[in-house]
Amino acid sequence: MYRGRFKAVQLMVKTHKTTIFFPCPQEMTFNEAKERVLSALTQFPNETDVPSVNSTNDFEICVGRLTKKTTDGAGSSSGSKLEFEIIDGEKRMRDVFNKPWEVCYLKFRNAEGSLLPVKVKFATLVEDEPEEEPQE
Repeated sequence: MYRGRFKAVQLMVKTHKTTIFFPCPQEMTFNEAKERVLSALTQFPNETDVPSVNSTNDFEICVGRLTKKTTDGAGSSSGSKLEFEIIDGEKRMRDVFNKPWEVCYLKFRNAEGSLLPVKVKFATLVEDEPEEEPQE
């Protein structure tokens, strides 16, 4: 674990199959980070995987928090779940993060202005095993 104070957070912003990387000084606000994300998202207007955005009002930056496993009265337990918390745009990186590498997610707004659920596809670390061919 990192014990010293760091000058910047290396932020990874994930949505769908896309990850945007950029450094953020500790004093940077999330509104300023949204400007950088908007710039990155609008660089590739023909990207069909990510919703089209025109302004920072079209999405929110969220952090994912793992919920703890719970058990019911019968003794069965449910697994951990990733819940997404929207970060206030006025907050600074130092107010939210305590590690030099952090991951955020995007929630996009639909045409009515309602927030859509986070959609993200995580890369697998292990290749799928090839199917065995049937023996004759």
